[in-house]
Amino acid sequence: LVYVAFDVWGAVFNRNAGVGYIAHIIGFSLGVGLAIGLLRMRWLKTDIGEQTLLDWIAGRGPREKKRRAHKPMPKPHPDQGMRPTDDVSRL
Repeated sequence: LVYVAFDVWGAVFNRNAGVGYIAHIIGFSLGVGLAIGLLRMRWLKTDIGEQTLLDWIAGRGPREKKRRAHKPMPKPHPDQGMRPTDDVSRL
């Protein structure tokens, strides 16, 4: 953000310096807008333990690992599985 402040300062007070201050400001604005859009559409996700500036402003903490509710394993049908007559050595 300090660099953006310097670019704004340069664009206002040092117009003939030969530096594309306006291009820097527009690039910064487009980059921030793109990042916010990707986060809002959930195309960009933070890693576990990370927190975006938007999360911090909204008062949300870092992303935590979501626990999945594991479904119990279904019991096999009586016709499935190993039978005592199956030859295990062929596996």
